[in-house]
Amino acid sequence: MTLLLLNRRPLLDRLASWFPDCAEELVVVTDPSALGDAGPAAWSGRFRHLEVVDDYAAPETGDLVERLVRAHAVERILTTAESDVLRAARLRHRLGLPGQTGASALAYRDKQVMKSLAGAAGVPVAPMRLVHDGAELADFAREHGLPVVVKAVDGVACLGQRVLTDQRSLREPGTGPWPAPLLAEAWIEGDTFHVDGLMADGAVLLSHPSRYLNSQWLTHHGSAPLVSGMLAPDDPLFARLQRAVRDVVRALPGPAGACAFHAEFFRTADDRIVLCEIACRAGGGSIVEAFELATGVNLHGASLLGQAGRAVDLPGPGTVLRHGYATWYPPVETATLRRLPRHCPLPGTVKYVPSGRVGHRYHGPDSPSHRVADLFFRLPDGGTGDGLTDRLREVDRWWAGAAQWDFADAAEVPAARPEHA
Repeated sequence: MTLLLLNRRPLLDRLASWFPDCAEELVVVTDPSALGDAGPAAWSGRFRHLEVVDDYAAPETGDLVERLVRAHAVERILTTAESDVLRAARLRHRLGLPGQTGASALAYRDKQVMKSLAGAAGVPVAPMRLVHDGAELADFAREHGLPVVVKAVDGVACLGQRVLTDQRSLREPGTGPWPAPLLAEAWIEGDTFHVDGLMADGAVLLSHPSRYLNSQWLTHHGSAPLVSGMLAPDDPLFARLQRAVRDVVRALPGPAGACAFHAEFFRTADDRIVLCEIACRAGGGSIVEAFELATGVNLHGASLLGQAGRAVDLPGPGTVLRHGYATWYPPVETATLRRLPRHCPLPGTVKYVPSGRVGHRYHGPDSPSHRVADLFFRLPDGGTGDGLTDRLREVDRWWAGAAQWDFADAAEVPAARPEHA
């Protein structure tokens, strides 16, 4: 069987462990960023065919895929990134290939379709409406109150999302004309959780709930670190979140074969579990690595095997070793990194990777040097939510005291000799 992988993840070095015959059966179309520092020559001969596409997101990439499918008699198209879900589904339909359908891909990419289906099945969701202009947005705010969240229906994480808190912001939700209908949602106040795992044919195969210390909104727009930890099975929220994600997966037209998912939920002050969103791909950031440390399952690899129509090994009961992770990004404001800890002394530390450059001036979290450090840590067996939250706060406090940013320096700062704490 010949398979084509649409790829923008740095996982090429893992493909041989998932597809031992990848040199004969795998055609890879990849973004240059996934190659690492080695460049295309380092991958020569490791796949049946490799195409490095400079403008990976361009429509012409679809034309290239069609040519490669015909030239290599490709039987299945595989993906790992959310931006490829709909593109791959349309290509499968046009080329008559098996795999996730357009209806399934749309349900997991279009948040209005997603939450309409989930809500109709009884899953609690925020009040929402497609809005085409400021007048419709103001009507929605009058009906549901402020704040209002405005986002693209196919957005990723909180990128491009806005939270409108007053009448002036309602009149100016963007910097230019609205290119398409936006999704307006009522603000949901509460703690945020994510559930990660594998699904197939509308059923959950494997899942584990985790708690975010800070919301995704605060991470992307408020300079808060991304800190998360897996819930213990005896935590009362563990079973509730597993039930919630089963209800969501059952409500949406799911892909056949094992497929990774990443779902996010709110727990409100009145103890409701409300769906934020779900994606039919592995979670971003450090979720995949933390999940693999805990379960032995790489969500990218399992999802690729499932899309290829192949079996996936699942861990037995009681074999999960709970982990947490933290990722620190540059602040939203322009700032210079003055001190970066070289080691993490916290108990349970599994791996700490400092990647920032002391003396470097960062221009927000979307600059080329996107993250400055990652931490993976083991969590003790058992324990309820309060103990987990305390552990996550301990990680947050350590970083706040060990790292140092300079927000006052307005001049360009030359590269400096690293000074580690």
